[in-house]
Amino acid sequence: MTWLEKLVQVAHDSVEEEVLEGLWARGVSTEQVNTFRIGYLARLPALEFPPEFLEWYLDREDVIVFPLTTFYGNVKGIQVRYQDREKKGYSDFFTTRSEPCLFGLREAAPHMLSTREVVLTEGVYDFCPVQRVIPQTISTLTAKVNKQLMRSLYRCVDRVISFYDRDDSGVKGTKEVERNAPPELKVYTMEYPLDFKGKDPGELWECHGDDWYARYLMKQQEGRL
Repeated sequence: MTWLEKLVQVAHDSVEEEVLEGLWARGVSTEQVNTFRIGYLARLPALEFPPEFLEWYLDREDVIVFPLTTFYGNVKGIQVRYQDREKKGYSDFFTTRSEPCLFGLREAAPHMLSTREVVLTEGVYDFCPVQRVIPQTISTLTAKVNKQLMRSLYRCVDRVISFYDRDDSGVKGTKEVERNAPPELKVYTMEYPLDFKGKDPGELWECHGDDWYARYLMKQQEGRL
């Protein structure tokens, strides 16, 4: 087990009821906490870490830890976000740049291969409500698909569905996916309801809840079949 995998395990074992309640409010289910090994760190545990990680981590406390995985299931990065929702921002650490490493990639891979489809979301909290309905969903962490990820998607899917935020960066990201995808790769956009005033999939879930959200997403899926 690598030092990063040990850290992910310690963080996952540290998730207690209060942390779970905060995750539930953001659209993360208990099953997803366990499936994706989401964790919590009040402070950095007494493990051996490389200097570059310690320099990156600094003195963060009270953070949620999201493991970032490769297509083959290896943990090669983490994203940390403060548990306190009022504290904005997040930070990513990677031990590799030679292959795609994203949130949910390991779990989505077999579904992507079987459906020949992938749904792209930005943030990890946007990802969770969508993934419960459409398991071939990944979080690209930002509204961007780099050339490395695009090559990997080209090998395993025929359809890419963008469900990025509908702010300027999200719209720009979707247009870049459409522009950079090879002709054989069909790119679609998941639409937001006309009366929705928010900006992202997470806020849409918060407005309507699981049942409505599932019906809405499945209706759009059926329209593409």
